[in-house]
Amino acid sequence: KVFDNPTAVINSTNGVNQCFNQQSFSFNASNSTTASGSGPISSYNWTTSSSATISPNSSSNSVSVNYPNTGTYSLKLTITDSKGCKDDSTISITLKESPNSDFVLSQNDTQCLSGNTFTFTATSVSNAGLNSSGYKWIVDSVNNVTLSGTGAGPYNYSYSNAGDYIVGLVSTSSNGCRDTVWKKIVILSNPSITASVTSSASQCLNGNNFSFSSNATNTNSYYWDFSWNNGTNTSTIASPSNI
Repeated sequence: KVFDNPTAVINSTNGVNQCFNQQSFSFNASNSTTASGSGPISSYNWTTSSSATISPNSSSNSVSVNYPNTGTYSLKLTITDSKGCKDDSTISITLKESPNSDFVLSQNDTQCLSGNTFTFTATSVSNAGLNSSGYKWIVDSVNNVTLSGTGAGPYNYSYSNAGDYIVGLVSTSSNGCRDTVWKKIVILSNPSITASVTSSASQCLNGNNFSFSSNATNTNSYYWDFSWNNGTNTSTIASPSNI
């Protein structure tokens, strides 16, 4: 007796044309069938480039495939029914080049709140070519604050509050693939200080001895400058005395 061959069908759950850095290929053979009287499918065998990784294994009904390089690959499914009859199906998979997103700051990444200004300029690269208006600048990832400009920059931005901010740049290649880079910048609170005289503010010349104190926040250094009729004195401690 001659049995009809089964029919191998490859289903893709998320497409066969993907960007390299976002690849997530998943396939299954759930629509594969056997001929009447041939019994169920007894085995599956998935084959592709030797450099690819097939999970959980090449004999599963459903698999995920990961490729180490861009390019076009063939994925083949061979099924065997309980009578030993076989059929196979092959599809083509394409991995597109992804950009490498990056940017530079013209200033230090840590600045004081007063007068802070950051200049962002993209330095992204892509062998596939970059979309000149395909940039998205995220200057505050927590509150999803973005710049209106969609080019490579340079763009200037100032922050109104102290704190740590995560800045991101999404770059898009001419082929539609994207990459994102994140960097941290820090805005330091401005120092606040109140100075006072702890001794008598009016003293006789003979034996005068002035003492001072400071109430400061966000401060790690001090500089006092005293100007008298007969010269100047300086001090770098928080509460100088014997001035």
